[in-house]
Amino acid sequence: MNTIKIFSLAAFFLFSSVVETRAQSVPKSTFKLDVGTETMLALGTKNRDNKLGYGGTLRLNYGLTDKLTLTLTSGYYNYLKTGPLKTFNDNFQVIPVKAGLKYFFAPQFYINGEGGIAFTRTYQNQINSVATGGIGWVYKGLDIGARYETLNGSRGANFNSVGVRIAYGFKL
Repeated sequence: MNTIKIFSLAAFFLFSSVVETRAQSVPKSTFKLDVGTETMLALGTKNRDNKLGYGGTLRLNYGLTDKLTLTLTSGYYNYLKTGPLKTFNDNFQVIPVKAGLKYFFAPQFYINGEGGIAFTRTYQNQINSVATGGIGWVYKGLDIGARYETLNGSRGANFNSVGVRIAYGFKL
């Protein structure tokens, strides 16, 4: 019985968000600032020392068209070290600086891609290239997205993760 109630509620919520006629994209030639919180999970055996991550980001959106948005994103990620933690510096810390595009393929639903650099702070400070691809949903300022992100280190080390971002946008 509970499964039917949950499914019905989810279907109603999805249907009501899709039926709305106006897109939640950034209108052409306008700016929007998103403030978001992030939760990430590192993938692969190379990343076994730092699995769970959290952080915050700011994303500046500029409407190129009514469906296409230019994005500039920066923030801070902290991947927690598993096992005994000696100091906060044992964590894997990342400051990404990314530019990209967000395309609204349906009202309130988008795909996005970003690329840029990431400054990492561990026992070896590095500058890495970063690439991100994801999908998301926007409704009345709320922006919920999922993404895959990869950092390519200057010493050949890669760090891959999946993440969820929950943000709220303000028109500028």
